[in-house]
Amino acid sequence: MAVSGDTAVIGAWRDDDGGDNSGSAYVFTRMGGVWSQQAKLTASDASAGDYFGYAVAVSGDTAVIGAYFDDDGGTNSGSAYLFTRTGGVWSQQAKLTASDPAANDFFGIAVAISGDMAVIGSFVDDDGGTDSGSAYVFDLSHPLIVMTSGTGGGNIASNPSGIDCGLTCEASFAPSTVVTLTATADLGSTFTGWSGDVVTTTNPITLTMDGAKAITATFALNQYTLTLSAAPAKGAQ
Repeated sequence: MAVSGDTAVIGAWRDDDGGDNSGSAYVFTRMGGVWSQQAKLTASDASAGDYFGYAVAVSGDTAVIGAYFDDDGGTNSGSAYLFTRTGGVWSQQAKLTASDPAANDFFGIAVAISGDMAVIGSFVDDDGGTDSGSAYVFDLSHPLIVMTSGTGGGNIASNPSGIDCGLTCEASFAPSTVVTLTATADLGSTFTGWSGDVVTTTNPITLTMDGAKAITATFALNQYTLTLSAAPAKGAQ
């Protein structure tokens, strides 16, 4: 089990929802001194004997659940699952596996998370000799790429800070972070809209970092019409 603030995650690795010993994990939250179940987490690809929930970790709105008998990289190679919470609802964001999986590595038998970094144990990995063991470090943050286009110019800023550019820039945000982007047109230009992962003319916009995102802000150069009129002739009425 693991606790972060008023959230507790309890593993039940022999639960059978996805098959015998497929496993699950339960999320409880505390309010006013009373604990209540908020969610039951299971793997999107649950199968018998995966032992999902044998190891759990939670930090804020992010949880990592180990399934060290998962077989994606070979029998009992192991895996771990990343979940995030938005508005009280938990959803799976990613499945983490070793870059060099092998049978019986037991990747996911131990997991830990702090902020947007996760560490996954693989205690019988053989890199330093038979069953020497290893641990894998994952950056869980999601990149946000912001670009500008069009005949005009302008600047885009973000809250939380990280994006502040006029052409192209990139920043990374922790899972489930709500980011506000504001476009400001240069003098003589007009902001006309967003495209990419968000399509709208609303400004500013907010988006939830539940994965990598790319956004483009378009600015148009203002068009001016010059009107000339002849001055009246001298003495004209």
